[in-house]
Amino acid sequence: MLGFKQPTRVTILVRKRSPLWQPALVASGPIIEEALHVKPSEAQPKFLVNEKWPVLNMFVLDIYHKSYRSASAHIPEQLSVLTVDCRDKGIAVSIAGSFRRHEVNAQVAQHHNLNGWEGEPPFFANYTFSTPVSFLDPRDSSFLKTS
Repeated sequence: MLGFKQPTRVTILVRKRSPLWQPALVASGPIIEEALHVKPSEAQPKFLVNEKWPVLNMFVLDIYHKSYRSASAHIPEQLSVLTVDCRDKGIAVSIAGSFRRHEVNAQVAQHHNLNGWEGEPPFFANYTFSTPVSFLDPRDSSFLKTS
């Protein structure tokens, strides 16, 4: 599917009605292969974020991004974003527009920031529980809530 080899951020959205929903709850590797139709060894994927929501499981990874550095990844990059939407009736692939590209790149930077200097991807955030996700050691202390 991918005919290019430039650094790209990929967002894989697995919706609850997708046949990939159950496999996505267990492992990311097969989902990446199925969604991208590319062998991970070719694309050199760097698994960055997995957010689980009640009706959506979102994976974010970089492919062909040899210059990725975790130490500076809290600063948003301007990588192109490929969206792979796994729905109940198949997989839709699109290049994200400028708003969505900015949103995904900022979200990845925020996960690096929230998980602190020692945090290394992949980052997991499970929003399916009634208690909110907490981050105790962010890179930017303004993310800490004060009582």
